[in-house]
Amino acid sequence: MREKCFNFYFRVTGLLRSGQMKWKERPLWYDVYVANPPQTELSADASLPIRKLYYKEDIAMARFYKQFRSVGAISISNEESESLCKKFIDLYKTIEEKWPELSEDEHYKKTLMVLNKKLSLQKRRISVQKPFI
Repeated sequence: MREKCFNFYFRVTGLLRSGQMKWKERPLWYDVYVANPPQTELSADASLPIRKLYYKEDIAMARFYKQFRSVGAISISNEESESLCKKFIDLYKTIEEKWPELSEDEHYKKTLMVLNKKLSLQKRRISVQKPFI
């Protein structure tokens, strides 16, 4: 059985009217809500579609982890260490800003090339593996 969600405004109003909550103890948002009520009330019965939220880098990150399943462990206690994926995403954003005319695929390939060059200087190179199907 699905429980109905009641509006917080009406709950607080009920508490104020019944004396369970003092006027001085009302939440800060209560006055804002009274001054600017929403144009349409949302209800639990509303059948709004749930939207998928993606950041720009989520696609590149998913592709990176699909191609490189095991990229090694990092110490989470050391705040200075960055994961390989974090380095990749930071570099991906930089390349995307530098060359906006390139396609998403070209950004990805260029980022891999630059990252490999940087890592080869550090004696740690990522090997390109075939994606797992």
